[in-house]
Amino acid sequence: MKIDITAQPIFWVEMTSSQLAILRYCSNHHYDATCKAMSDNIAEGGVKKNGILTAWSFSVTSETGGMVRAEFHDLDLCLKLLEIADYLPALSAETPKIIVKEIRRSFCKALMLASRELSNLKIQVGGV
Repeated sequence: MKIDITAQPIFWVEMTSSQLAILRYCSNHHYDATCKAMSDNIAEGGVKKNGILTAWSFSVTSETGGMVRAEFHDLDLCLKLLEIADYLPALSAETPKIIVKEIRRSFCKALMLASRELSNLKIQVGGV
């Protein structure tokens, strides 16, 4: 029996309420259903289902921010959210543009670094 061992990164992101608000705004105005679902706050059959951005909002409670846990897919989807930021009038002022650029740069850098470093991790266990 052969066993391959791989790793999936977990990211701990220090986020401000302004950064989270922009991500939620983009989610609420996005054309894609998966991106819209990221800011869901719904209850179905007595079970509360929160989107990842809603879950993060429980950790980011003030302008000083908080730490949120993210997986690769979460950061990747956040970058997809930000694709529409340039087309939303509410985000056309200078401050939101700076925040959007900072999120894009940080998330891209983290994803690229994780991809590069973890692609080198290849462990195989052979049969005994």
